[in-house]
Amino acid sequence: MWILKANQETDIDKKDKIYQEGIAKYPQDADLLGDYASFLHTIRHDYDQAEAYYKRALEVEPNHANTLGNYANFLNAIRHDYDQAEAYYKRALEVEPNHANNLGNYASFLHTIRHDYDQAEAYYKRALEVEPNHANTLGNYALFLENIRHDYDQAEAYYKRALEVEPNHANNLGNYANFLNAIRHDYDQAEAYYKRALEAEPKDANTLGNYALFLHAIRHDYDQAEAYYKRALEAEPKDANTLGNYAHFLITCRGDLKRADSLIRQAFENTAENERTKPLLAELWFYRYAHYYEECGAEAEKELTALLNAGAESIGWNLDPNIELARKNRHPHIEQVEAFAKALTEKA
Repeated sequence: MWILKANQETDIDKKDKIYQEGIAKYPQDADLLGDYASFLHTIRHDYDQAEAYYKRALEVEPNHANTLGNYANFLNAIRHDYDQAEAYYKRALEVEPNHANNLGNYASFLHTIRHDYDQAEAYYKRALEVEPNHANTLGNYALFLENIRHDYDQAEAYYKRALEVEPNHANNLGNYANFLNAIRHDYDQAEAYYKRALEAEPKDANTLGNYALFLHAIRHDYDQAEAYYKRALEAEPKDANTLGNYAHFLITCRGDLKRADSLIRQAFENTAENERTKPLLAELWFYRYAHYYEECGAEAEKELTALLNAGAESIGWNLDPNIELARKNRHPHIEQVEAFAKALTEKA
């Protein structure tokens, strides 16, 4: 078997060349083909080539559990082909039922995509029975306990276990920072964990955006907040959540409706409507209704009403500054602005 040593090269282009040389020499090495597919997927972001290599790897070895699982992750996260992704998760687990990484990833899929929470929890537990110190699964199960079960003490225990296993796991550090911020309201500790997460992974768009929001909403350090919003969008220019949050910041903290309008348009362009995106879409249409009424008030009212009727909510999201600004700018239906804000952010 041809092996690329983890520290053989640190330069991405050189690694790519080494992979290609290895494949030219060993074109039927399923491990190598699968590893290169994962490299193209997660490092190069060359998704068409990545998929081609996943398929080549599985032609050589159709029952390779690791490649099946990685291809399932690709179909889930990149292609958003959820039925195919689930089929590959199941194939991977038929081949190797106790593959901890595939069990944990399928649990996360059932949690975040299928919303089959009992099944998701069963798979999280199976994954942790196989590998109790799997940092990624521990962190994802913590997130599940926080957001789905609302068992905050257990969630915190799992966040801490995950970080004991892998103290520099950027995603777990960032999620624990969010937990300390939103659930414990321990803002100094939350900020410390945001900073640790960004030391571990300085270009993590999700953490950059969350820290920007923290600086904006909690610290009211607007210059720093804006700097982090910009860094987040440099790292991931099409992140709809960051685009929406930065637009909100520009409206309420900078009074820059023109720049905010551009970001809102980009957020819409990069958001497909589904259960996970309904809250963001509702926020964006609220901004449209509250601050761009002359241009699109009727459309915004129609779209926002439909989303609210479909159950969209952003409980706890602070729209008071938007109401104040709309009132200052003499919105012709300020009572409706207030009613929409209440329906979106407060439990019925």
